[in-house]
Amino acid sequence: MSMPPTASLSALTTDESSQPVLGSVGVGGEVEEEEEDVYYDQPPPGPSLGERHQAHDSRRPLTAEQKAEAARCLRSSTLFKFCSDESIAKVIENMTREPFSEGEVLLEQGDPQTRVFLITQGSVSRLRYLNEQLHQVETVGGENHRGMFGALHVLREEPTYATALTETDGVAFTLESVELNKLIEADPSIAKEMLYSLSKEVFRMSKLRTPLLEQDPKPNSFFGSTLGAVIESYYRSGFNSWLNAKLTGKPPASMFPMFHVQIPTRVLYINGFKAR
Repeated sequence: MSMPPTASLSALTTDESSQPVLGSVGVGGEVEEEEEDVYYDQPPPGPSLGERHQAHDSRRPLTAEQKAEAARCLRSSTLFKFCSDESIAKVIENMTREPFSEGEVLLEQGDPQTRVFLITQGSVSRLRYLNEQLHQVETVGGENHRGMFGALHVLREEPTYATALTETDGVAFTLESVELNKLIEADPSIAKEMLYSLSKEVFRMSKLRTPLLEQDPKPNSFFGSTLGAVIESYYRSGFNSWLNAKLTGKPPASMFPMFHVQIPTRVLYINGFKAR
């Protein structure tokens, strides 16, 4: 029995070697072609924002509001954090604003890194396929949070480290590798500012790994820490004595033994070492 074209729903049809082929389902529920089960070594790619980007050769100028949004994102990024206002403005003039939908693939692992992505709305999950397993590297973006990725490999268009898969609908500002290199060649001061931004980030990360005794001491209230140490001494000693009595069934000889030694020792320990 044949159905008119308007009475059937055509499902997605792709290459048989990589995707299942779904047939047409009539209004009466008759299946004209059966589904085939296909198993993947890794999750199949979703629709690519890169393909959609290549389809639009003309770049739409950004509005003043969009430029301000991009500037805020650049100011919080690792690569452009300490760039001048003039340099930021030049970068923004070469950026493209691209909305994306949930489930889109912005970048594929291993493909040339041709663009930097700044996420101003929505969130993107970065996934790396390694040793036959898919690992989540990080989540970029999210509520009241902006993020940037792709900056470390974009200048030489090196292979993308991880696939970027959108978790929600959102907006990305992108900067082409070709445009960034043109900016650097035309204005070397931008390269110096980018280098300074990266060096500050490296310095910040190195300080997070500094051993405790090598960190700079911070101002601390001697009276407050001393009072806290005394209260903690009474609390710890009393609780331990009560607990020992419960466990042994014998009354404690003293709830606060050797306090003429405990309190000065604890105050010295807290103020001299822990309060650094």
